[in-house]
Amino acid sequence: MKAIVLKVQANPSKKTGGTVYQLCFKDVDSGKSYTTWVDSGFRNYENWRRFMSTQIVLDGLRIKKDNLVDADSRPWLIEKDELSQEQLSIAQIIEEE
Repeated sequence: MKAIVLKVQANPSKKTGGTVYQLCFKDVDSGKSYTTWVDSGFRNYENWRRFMSTQIVLDGLRIKKDNLVDADSRPWLIEKDELSQEQLSIAQIIEEE
């Protein structure tokens, strides 16, 4: 799934003593909202640490269930020129909100 990162919120982790990040996304194909939580004390954090900013588009996101992105996904950055016209339209609408 390709999605734009809308929000990154950092909070103290109760499990590891590090930081837990809540990332909120919007699918650039469907416009559906998704969330995941990534804890700096877990190994999968290395897959995410470069992407802790908003208004970037990520690919490689796997849906775990309902509106939850699997934190074990291995995302990669997508340049906006790699998106279709329709995906760009959705991303632009999201950025304007």
